[in-house]
Amino acid sequence: MSRNVRLPHHETINQYLQRKKFNLYYSKPALEHMIHFIDGVTQKGFSGTLTDIHGSSHDCTIAPL
Repeated sequence: MSRNVRLPHHETINQYLQRKKFNLYYSKPALEHMIHFIDGVTQKGFSGTLTDIHGSSHDCTIAPL
């Protein structure tokens, strides 16, 4: 599955990860998961559960291949 929608704040997170050379160590799907994880944990109201991360992620549209 791929994600078609890329939000502006996801680009900022992606640029940060690229500056830190994460793309040398992780695959593109793994980096996408990291971006959504970072997005989820930085949202207002996060209390430390995976349910919060899932509910806080802005991009919930998943398109089939």
